[in-house]
Amino acid sequence: MLGGIVAAALIVVGLVALLVHQQAASASGATARGAAPTATAHAAASPAATVKAGATTNPVAGSTGSPCGSTVAMDDDSFFFRSCTIKRGATLTFQNQSTTETHVLCSGFFQVCHPALDAPAELNGAAPLVLAPGARHSFTFTHAGVFNITCLAHGGMDITVTVTD
Repeated sequence: MLGGIVAAALIVVGLVALLVHQQAASASGATARGAAPTATAHAAASPAATVKAGATTNPVAGSTGSPCGSTVAMDDDSFFFRSCTIKRGATLTFQNQSTTETHVLCSGFFQVCHPALDAPAELNGAAPLVLAPGARHSFTFTHAGVFNITCLAHGGMDITVTVTD
């Protein structure tokens, strides 16, 4: 019985956190057409622009100074950055720098795929994108909006790509 109570409490805490985040995003006007809510369980503990060692910082053509540059690097269980801001038409290369972990990416958050209107097709496909150790894949973002990307293999591994005109 105690296990059921604990599980129910965890679900309620998660739903409240998501609701608070959605209300904050709505109040700031941060949500765009076709964007899913951006919620990560550990976002409060680490700033959005935290830089990990070895991060690529070459700016994307037309970027707005996003720390991601042209490459979104990933280690064993996280993206090097929690968010990127780029201009519409820019291409981001997602690179798995792990030597042991495979990443499984799709549009979504909290390890659940949520197809997003106007996201790159590879992120909305019937099968998620698999990036083996050392692999890389490039996405061109042709529409403005806020796009959430999650790794199905690693809890809390989420990134938000904001695309501006």
